[in-house]
Amino acid sequence: MMGKLNGKQVLITGGLGFVALNLIEKLLENNVFVNITLRHLNYDRLDYFNNIIKKYNQKVNVEITDMQNYIETYNILKRIKPYIIFDLAGNSIVQDSAGNPLETVNNNIIKTTNILEAARQLDIMNIIYSSTDKIYGNYENTKQILYKENDSYRALDIYASTKCCSDILCQTYNYQYNMNILITRSANIFGEGDFNISRIFPKTILNTLTGNKSILYEGSKKILRDYIYIKDIVRAYILLAENIEKYFENNSYIKGEIGYNVFNLSTGYKDNILSAEDIINKIHKYVLNNYEIQAKGIEIQKKSKYFIEAGDSALDNTKIEKMGFIGTKIDDGILKTIKWYKENMEMFK
Repeated sequence: MMGKLNGKQVLITGGLGFVALNLIEKLLENNVFVNITLRHLNYDRLDYFNNIIKKYNQKVNVEITDMQNYIETYNILKRIKPYIIFDLAGNSIVQDSAGNPLETVNNNIIKTTNILEAARQLDIMNIIYSSTDKIYGNYENTKQILYKENDSYRALDIYASTKCCSDILCQTYNYQYNMNILITRSANIFGEGDFNISRIFPKTILNTLTGNKSILYEGSKKILRDYIYIKDIVRAYILLAENIEKYFENNSYIKGEIGYNVFNLSTGYKDNILSAEDIINKIHKYVLNNYEIQAKGIEIQKKSKYFIEAGDSALDNTKIEKMGFIGTKIDDGILKTIKWYKENMEMFK
């Protein structure tokens, strides 16, 4: 059971996103009053969303709005007056962002700025902002791949740079206006409820289950990435939300120190740091072992024109681990993820 959040109003932006859907389910399970914002309806996800609501027999307040508009953002926050905001909305696909820089700037920077300022004006003090590990970029000519919260930024593409800007704005609003704002930089998330089939897990699982070749992009075969299971992300968000006021009341942190209100979200397991080829091979193995479906092999495709592939990267999880966080081993997460897609293939036809 939850403590601080129980019976509270919370607001989740990007309410039909991958992380949001899983977070909504956990919050409803614990009698939290959930409000979500949507810029538009994602009809491919509505059935899954409605099934979550029916499962817990609870209502979710849905606000269809453009949070790039400050007045709309202010009015929604004034009406709901949430105890905490989970800011999860934004352009999240690196390749898509590369082709739409202006839209990415508006959705990743203007939207978050509007939330921060409206919350400040309305004395809504608690915010968790979803940043990204991509802002650490690529430390070429070094052996470092395990990034800490106080490492410097090297945003290499439009997605990372826009997230970096909002990351810094969140630090500024925390420091200058004494708002309780925590920033999360997550490893690569996988698991149930990911409807973006351009990502490696849903794409590979669905291709394998339906007898199609798996896809690898040129140059990405051996690059190492840190992976974290979606249920771990949800538990980390709730852990941070439950302790957000206590964290800023604690004088052990140094206000203004680089990374002091930032948390890397990763498992800390070396086995969770894998290449794209490793991921595909694991999925092929488990699909064969559990469903007797033989993979059709791998097809190498060219990357989009402006897509930048950063080098090896992984996250130091010492800070979140000290709060009692324990993650899921990669193989356990993969098995649960494959099972979910197998049972829900109708939603992807």
